[in-house]
Amino acid sequence: MTKECRVQFGFPSSSLVLSELLGGAILVFDSVLDKVYNVDFEGSERELVSGTLEPRWHSFYEFLESYFG
Repeated sequence: MTKECRVQFGFPSSSLVLSELLGGAILVFDSVLDKVYNVDFEGSERELVSGTLEPRWHSFYEFLESYFG
């Protein structure tokens, strides 16, 4: 799914999709910024590409704590 989002929506090469499409959204990790985003394809994909989307988790560690905690 990472490759498809890069090609179709222009996601940066530092973006890695962490989840399957669920409820119209995916989780995306930016490996350079160390942030995880909830991308809902109702405009947030454009915000991710433009760099204006606010992260859901401010680090991958924070995401892991929330996900497995």
